[in-house]
Amino acid sequence: MDDVREQFIKEREERYGGSISFISFAKYIGSSLGNKPENLSGLIYIIGQNIYFEDFQPSPSILLTNRDQTPYRKFEIAINLDDILEAVNVKELECKKSINGLTPSSEITGIKTWFEKLFFKSVVMIRLKDKSSIFLDITNNKVFLTKI
Repeated sequence: MDDVREQFIKEREERYGGSISFISFAKYIGSSLGNKPENLSGLIYIIGQNIYFEDFQPSPSILLTNRDQTPYRKFEIAINLDDILEAVNVKELECKKSINGLTPSSEITGIKTWFEKLFFKSVVMIRLKDKSSIFLDITNNKVFLTKI
């Protein structure tokens, strides 16, 4: 497993011309652009001035027949750190409302009180200068937020 990890890191550092300063498992939940929720599992990493997310090809389900499976399409995003207005922990419920078009992401505020931290699942909202937002469930979100 370490060989696979080292190979992945080496390939990405060569591709993007820098070293990885942060890497974590993450789930891309979706964006505020009205796209349906994605819930794609993958890796988020930072190289230089860019954040990258890429998903993994899901394992085939034993319960699905071949005709029920849709072809896999790789999903990748790159965000320049200069394009970010803010990155904060928000309630997962609020992010899902934004993804489904019920609440503008500009109205979502970060989790602030101990009550919210204790009783609500949080995800990371990255608000961009173009007024859109991206929502991610990052395993190591505290370290991620200090890196950007």
